[in-house]
Amino acid sequence: MTKIQNYVENVFAGLPKTKEAVEMKLGIIDSMEEKYSELLSMGKNENEAFGEVIADFGSIEEIREELGLAQPRYESVLREGSHAPSAPLETTDASSDPDNFNQFQKKFRLAITTGVLFCILALIGTLVTERISGEDSNAPAIVFFCFIAVAVGIFVYFGMQYSAYENKRAAQSVRHTSQNRGNEIVDALCGIIMLVATVIFLFLGFFGSLWHPGWVVFPIGGVICGIVDIVAKLWKKS
Repeated sequence: MTKIQNYVENVFAGLPKTKEAVEMKLGIIDSMEEKYSELLSMGKNENEAFGEVIADFGSIEEIREELGLAQPRYESVLREGSHAPSAPLETTDASSDPDNFNQFQKKFRLAITTGVLFCILALIGTLVTERISGEDSNAPAIVFFCFIAVAVGIFVYFGMQYSAYENKRAAQSVRHTSQNRGNEIVDALCGIIMLVATVIFLFLGFFGSLWHPGWVVFPIGGVICGIVDIVAKLWKKS
């Protein structure tokens, strides 16, 4: 099920399952999917396209009026048929503001760049420390993992923040919070981590002839990806 389908399903979750409501829901999904595809073909990224489609959607009050549901009847349906705790129909949280989200996207890109930079510095710092302290010292490993720890912290923190923004934006004008799992964010972060691991491996091989010990960066990258995935799941459960 797509994000748009999840969004519309959440909007209609508290309404009676009448034939008119089902037909309207399917029609809205089709039109929103069509608009979403059109925006993507115009060069919009997925988040921008989804935000514009949701912004043009309207409110649940308009849907209720089109279905001919009076206010008392609607409230009765919510009391009798709802399985979820009541929540505001519209969110005014700052993270649902498009301007705030655009500002965060700039910070997110800068944070990812900074994390990659720390990964590169981990490699450089390790080589420099090894030349200064000698191969038998533990200092190079300490330097490497210190830089990598900072990079992973940046990736995880900003990845979770991005996922939170997406969830809050998707929950705007909805009765239930959208269950956006943020798989795309985790996949993107793991892709970056493994790309950095590849760069480190090639650097070690070509400039230090360390092909044999250099392969260890790949299992390390896999472990880091596992940590990111676990933290993402714990964050969503909380």
